Parts: sequence; C-alpha cells; structure tokens
Amino acid sequence: MNFLNSKKLLVSTKTVYQDLEALKLFMKPYAIQIKRLPSVGIKLIGEEQEKGAFITAIEDLANNVAISKIAKDYGITRQTVYRIKKDA
Repeated sequence: MNFLNSKKLLVSTKTVYQDLEALKLFMKPYAIQIKRLPSVGIKLIGEEQEKGAFITAIEDLANNVAISKIAKDYGITRQTVYRIKKDA
C-alpha cells in the first residue's frame, strides 16, 4: 500500500494531523476513511468513485468555489464549509 507521510508532504506531523481533523468534517457525505499507521503514514480508503468525488470537493474549496455551491453540490451545511475553510 502507498501511504503519504509528513516527509513526503514536506510538512510537520502536527500539520498533517490538524489538516486531517478539518477534513473529517468534509468526509461525512462520502463512503471513505483515512487509514493511519503510526510511523508509516496515511491512506484514503474507499471506492475510487467516492475518493474521486471527495478530491473534487477539496479542489473546489482550494479554488474558492462559492460556499453555497459547495454546500449544495456536496450535501453539507454552509456552516460545515465555513469551518473547513477556516481550518484550512
């Protein structure tokens, strides 16, 4: 299995864990999980279609798509989108 870790991402372990906590809110509508193995890394687990939809949603956030559009398209509340953007 290919795992990502803080060294591959060029950030601290603390940054990875903080980002994962923010992403957990956004993952709720998707049938995916994050698998964590200490001293190894993290991996996104789930069907390819679900992982693709999740990644597209994250890209929308990164590209500053309107919060109301993200909430509508991905079936989450605007407050959740605000929290994710705030923590990103």
